[in-house]
This record gives sequence, structure tokens and C-alpha cells, in this order.
Amino acid sequence: NAGTALYAAGVCASIEEGLAKARETIASGAALAKLEQFVNVTRQLGAR
Repeated sequence: NAGTALYAAGVCASIEEGLAKARETIASGAALAKLEQFVNVTRQLGAR
């Protein structure tokens, strides 16, 4: 799904490239870091 989304958004030239980029993002920990950032922001907004 992530690879297809990256392709559909024009971030990658092919679904295969999108899949590779998604795998790299997950393996590097960048995806988890972004999720944690999102969780923190939504918690802050919910506390208002």
C-alpha cells in the first residue's frame, strides 16, 4: 500500500520504486519516528 501511495502521489516513477522507498523508510526507522511525531502532535491538540 505504501509503495502504491508513493507512486500515486508522484514521489516515485514506479510502484516498484515506491515499494523500495517504503521498505527503506521502514528499515531506517524514519517511518516509526514520523508516527511518533504524529502521535505527540495529536496528543498536544487533544489536551487543549
